[in-house]
Amino acid sequence: MSSSSHVYTSVTSYQVLQRDGNNTATIHLPGQAPQTLGVGGPYTVGNAIQVMVGDVWVMAGQSNMRGYGYILDPVSGESLVTRPLARVHLFGSDEKWTLASEPTHRLALSPRRVHHTLPDPTVRDPTKPSVRGASLGLAFAAKYQAEMNGVPVGLIASAHGGVTIQDWTRSAKDPEQDTLYGAMIGRIKSNGYGNVNGIGSDSSSSSSISISIRNSVAGVLWYQGESNAVTHELADGFYDATKNLIKTCKDDLGDQLPFVVVQIGRHLWDDGTNSIQGWGSVRDDQHNLLLSLTNEARATVTVTATAAEVETMAMAMAMVGEGAGMEVDPTIDVVSSIDCEMDDPVHLSAKGLARVGHRLALAASAIILKTRKDGQSASPRLSEARFQSITLPPSLPQSLPPSLVQGTFPSRPSILVSFVPHDLKLDVNLAVNGFSLRDSEGNRVYSIIKALVEGPNVRLYISSQAIKAIESREIYVHYGYGKDPICDLETQSGMGLLASSIRIFCE
Repeated sequence: MSSSSHVYTSVTSYQVLQRDGNNTATIHLPGQAPQTLGVGGPYTVGNAIQVMVGDVWVMAGQSNMRGYGYILDPVSGESLVTRPLARVHLFGSDEKWTLASEPTHRLALSPRRVHHTLPDPTVRDPTKPSVRGASLGLAFAAKYQAEMNGVPVGLIASAHGGVTIQDWTRSAKDPEQDTLYGAMIGRIKSNGYGNVNGIGSDSSSSSSISISIRNSVAGVLWYQGESNAVTHELADGFYDATKNLIKTCKDDLGDQLPFVVVQIGRHLWDDGTNSIQGWGSVRDDQHNLLLSLTNEARATVTVTATAAEVETMAMAMAMVGEGAGMEVDPTIDVVSSIDCEMDDPVHLSAKGLARVGHRLALAASAIILKTRKDGQSASPRLSEARFQSITLPPSLPQSLPPSLVQGTFPSRPSILVSFVPHDLKLDVNLAVNGFSLRDSEGNRVYSIIKALVEGPNVRLYISSQAIKAIESREIYVHYGYGKDPICDLETQSGMGLLASSIRIFCE
């Protein structure tokens, strides 16, 4: 977090004040001397009780961030959500601080006009969140506190269902009422930072727009993309729009603002309007938010190349594999949701959202604590796929088909898939799902007989017929291809492998 200080000019009960780099928050109420509070609480500040100092995270995006999981099990009636936690508070849709509980979003109570003009089923029926309102918020806070020595957590509810990335564009027309981005900034501004110029002011400088709220939140949790994956046309431009949103957030809230993204998961219903290409394109774009060209690599690009062409080069290099010329932004991470349980064709269940919240917390805490190794992401991702012919060891599980174990070939064809981070902790000899071999057009090339964890890697055992395809043209290993793949590779810490693809290298 930034060492810069920000001063609170008003405080309300149950508010969580964002700590600065000195692990303190400064308060200067009108007519009173300034006071400094350390991390923790609860404090009483004037008439405000249960005030905490800790980390404030913004929950933004669309319906899977807003939360649409069942609160109670429809069969047993048992609660499915994380219980309220000590020192975890919520700035809800009604823009009041309370002890955090599910549902975290009740958009019908929002004073912001945008939440009543953009469609959302929980606005049409304000009772719906009590049935289907489970979110990832409290699960995130629980794991985040476990990783951060119990620091108090504040959540700011800012998501809205059914929206595209374009709906999050900043606008100059009364933005704090009529745009999702402006409403999010308005909520942050309303948390005691005094009078600042609004986004709709005459100033054209981004820094003057929000100078008073820079470094005022720990970071942003972002889960959006399903609405852009509906068609290939809507998916087009998603990468640039999301990068622009991240840049805008950093301009307004701080250059080192952590921004943690959830890669969209599965889509279980094909109504003829949703394209596999659109779904895969959005996932690829989200994966590639992590990556950019190093300064050295950018120096080799022609001076006439546009910014978009440079980023396209970065994404192309990402498909070939981890190597020279690529680096990971230390303030951005992406976590997987493709292996998580669902309640309907597009929405994660309470259990699935809890897994994602757990992953977001691991990624967010790693950014804050600066524990990511050599700039690597907290989430595992494909690094290399190498074709190898090997002799099967005697200890190979007997579950392999007899045709593979007792065939006439002296060696067995396989592809060794490695990941970054390189020291993943995986369950040895575990059979995993989600991998496929495809050509550059996405067409499946034969089948993978079995995929087994081998140390920190996964070995894909393939048929001998696949060798010719691999040797004759570009073939890629995909993880999580399509709208409804079955994926289950997870590290021992609970992080899921990001959906992506990588070209097979032949020795």
